[in-house]
Amino acid sequence: MTAKIDWSEKKWRKSIVEPRKYLWSERQIEDTANWANFSENSSVLDVGCGLGFLGWTFASFFSKGNYTGIDISEDLIKDAKKMSSNWGKDIESRFLINDCYKMDFQNDSFDIVMCQTLLMHLTKPQQAVDEMVRVLKKGGTLLCFEPDNATAEIRESYNSVKEFSIEEKILIKKVALYRIAGQKKLGRGDWGIGNKLPYLFSKSGLSAIDMKQNEKINFMVPAYDRPEEQMFLKQLNRKKVKKKDKKYWQKRKREEFFAGGGSQYLYRKYRHFQKSLKNMRKDVKKEIQKKNYFFCSGPNLLFACRGIKKNRKKENFAKSNTNNLVCD
Repeated sequence: MTAKIDWSEKKWRKSIVEPRKYLWSERQIEDTANWANFSENSSVLDVGCGLGFLGWTFASFFSKGNYTGIDISEDLIKDAKKMSSNWGKDIESRFLINDCYKMDFQNDSFDIVMCQTLLMHLTKPQQAVDEMVRVLKKGGTLLCFEPDNATAEIRESYNSVKEFSIEEKILIKKVALYRIAGQKKLGRGDWGIGNKLPYLFSKSGLSAIDMKQNEKINFMVPAYDRPEEQMFLKQLNRKKVKKKDKKYWQKRKREEFFAGGGSQYLYRKYRHFQKSLKNMRKDVKKEIQKKNYFFCSGPNLLFACRGIKKNRKKENFAKSNTNNLVCD
């Protein structure tokens, strides 16, 4: 079986940082901070912090508070400490090696507990959510950002270089769904977990559960001057993937496809289809040079889910008072 990805490796770093810079608009970040009850004195825990990107995103909303980032990767924690010197100057911040299933914090420790694209990689997401709720203060907010990549794989998109036939679209989507099912069976997480967040939150006993969807749309139009478009152009013009990495991804995708129930016939058909697209990348580059390339794949299908930890004492007090009422 193919080994799990070590996100601390240099070749994966850009995929952790670059795309996340443009996931949310500035306006929606501010709205989300208010919605999640950030205050300038908030104590914040970032679970599976990676390089601390989520701390960087919301740092200005708890400017007099404190930030704790935890991750199971020692290398990522080391680099997160270095990177935080650029954004955490005015915040009391620390980075610790910790397991999201069993954290080294007391009950009711933080005002806000948050994570981004963590639960999608876990085999026991409910256990992680329960643990995050445990360390959350009563009345505090759990804030999770997770994608629904299962739906994203079957959404319609448009590009001006090639119009796929209905049969080709069905093939692409069918293979993607087999892969996502295989990922779960192989213990590589649930890439469609975004739309399961309210269920996980409810099972953990949270109240005031609410969700928001990312409002940004992925598209490209000439003159390609938006930061998101510039990032795509950099990816398109980067050096070819190393043979070793290419084999790794082919093996990984193949494992997931068959684990999810895909057939040999469908796999051969898909591989043949992929070979027919060999020159598409070159055609896209040519059209971009001529300022004649257009693309739109719709929304990111990234969700933000918020839940509030109930204050049991207040609830019990309210119930006891109700029970003691005497009606005339």
